[in-house]
Amino acid sequence: MVTINKQFAFGANEGSSQKTQSLYIILHEVGVDNSSAQANAAYFKNNWSTAETYSTFVVGADGIYQVGEPGYVAWAALNANPYAPVQIEFERTSDANRFKKGYANYIALAREMADKYGIPKTLDAGGAGTPGIKSHLWVTNNYGGDHVDPYGYLASHGISKAQLANDLANGVGKVVSTASKPAGKTVAANVRYALRSLGGGWLDEVTNFGAGDNGYAGVPN
Repeated sequence: MVTINKQFAFGANEGSSQKTQSLYIILHEVGVDNSSAQANAAYFKNNWSTAETYSTFVVGADGIYQVGEPGYVAWAALNANPYAPVQIEFERTSDANRFKKGYANYIALAREMADKYGIPKTLDAGGAGTPGIKSHLWVTNNYGGDHVDPYGYLASHGISKAQLANDLANGVGKVVSTASKPAGKTVAANVRYALRSLGGGWLDEVTNFGAGDNGYAGVPN
């Protein structure tokens, strides 16, 4: 279970009071270089009513910060907002170690929230109305807008869309192989045959003889 810091969580009468449907977990990144999760969570907390933007959580190397209340509308994905009980921002950093720690938190939170709301841990599957974990790019393609995150930022640290999908489905560092099992080992064997002629005794045995007649074709009945 992830640890959530509620230092910047909305209080009473802050944020939206509209409950969501449970279709999507939406993934974002903050869009500003070297901008920490803590700084972004504080900005959302202090400016939500005037800037009219915030996500449910902001994640980084230093932890997971809650802003909006899970299960209620967040203002980060336009017309997809009513269908996303959780939206997650990811801090930007040029430090590889910070990225690694933050990415692990990003994936862990997305997976836990997907389980909490009964949402499949599939990435960008299907069109509008198809449940799953969605990127902001998917939202743009299906609901409108112009955001394409988080793929560009993740790619700058070597995380492809395929890697992101695998980590969301299985957890960071875990790979489920779809390769077929290796074929069983073939063992050579010799087969010995012996026939008994009608009205006679046993014929000599032969080994690996294809016809199975001990070489005595045309034995009379």
